[in-house]
Amino acid sequence: MINGLRVKQARELSKLTQTQLAHKIGIAQSTIAKMEVDVRDWPDEDELVEAIAIQTGFPVSFFRQGVGPEFSLGSLLFRCRASLSAADKTRIRQLGR
Repeated sequence: MINGLRVKQARELSKLTQTQLAHKIGIAQSTIAKMEVDVRDWPDEDELVEAIAIQTGFPVSFFRQGVGPEFSLGSLLFRCRASLSAADKTRIRQLGR
């Protein structure tokens, strides 16, 4: 079973939007959005997770794991937050997980 939060984590760490990832693997953006919130109504889950793994560079087993602990952004930064973009802040949180 795919862990939707891991899909989101891998996508964000790969600097991909839902639309970009969906385009790369040939599915609708709404399918990625549903996966990330754990809605379970997509066909061929194994093929889908393999395609996502290839595009993000993460092993298939990564998408079947639980999510790690949540860190506050302040505990992960060593630079001024004002100089970071929202995307950078998101990547930092995901790397901390």
